[in-house]
Amino acid sequence: MSEEENGQIHIDEQDASAGRKPGVVRWVLLISMISLILIFVIILFVAPAMAPDSGGDYGAADMLENASAFFA
Repeated sequence: MSEEENGQIHIDEQDASAGRKPGVVRWVLLISMISLILIFVIILFVAPAMAPDSGGDYGAADMLENASAFFA
């Protein structure tokens, strides 16, 4: 219910939110986090293995070595 005090109108939380709290933000964050993790896994493991000059054998140590040479 809404009340008026000192010229101000105060509405309780249930009336202000129309009684609904669906939790949509949690679902959006969950789906976004899972999508981000899958994209990173693809970039880290699948894409280097598909590179034509790698021969399909491209370990994490080689990736780090090549990355440090690239940024040096």
